[in-house]
Amino acid sequence: MEYQPIKDLLDRYFEGETTLEEEKQLRAYFTDGPVDKRLQPYAPLFQWAAREQEQQLELAKASQMIDRIERKESRIVRLGTGPRLWILRVAAVLALLVGMWWAYEFRQTTDQTAEVDWSKYEITDEREALNITRGAFLRASKTLNEGANAAAEQMDRMQEIGKFFK
Repeated sequence: MEYQPIKDLLDRYFEGETTLEEEKQLRAYFTDGPVDKRLQPYAPLFQWAAREQEQQLELAKASQMIDRIERKESRIVRLGTGPRLWILRVAAVLALLVGMWWAYEFRQTTDQTAEVDWSKYEITDEREALNITRGAFLRASKTLNEGANAAAEQMDRMQEIGKFFK
């Protein structure tokens, strides 16, 4: 809209002479599109009214939901004391007894270990013992060297990265 018709509507609005339709036009002008520079001081008034109207709608919806929730009655579920409850109790006790028996039996079987004849694995030849020991030391030194090499490579990378932060 142009400046003059809106200015006339504003004057009538502040005098209390506008209709609801004209007030809708004013709200639409100030909330929907670009507002003329000369009318900018009036924009917050109509934008505030639009926000308040939205908040009132949200509050109304929230109060309706609360009313619906409060209207619902809580239901109390009672477990009967009849034969069904006794059957459940007996089943629970039986399950506990079977579990305890099974745990006891399992423990008894795991405590029994077979004896190992270590004499089959003993080395009697000095040459064989030397070769096995040498092999173990070679594997250990190889692993240690690989770790040292990897650490050295990482240190080189860190030094290269450190150059950028100096």
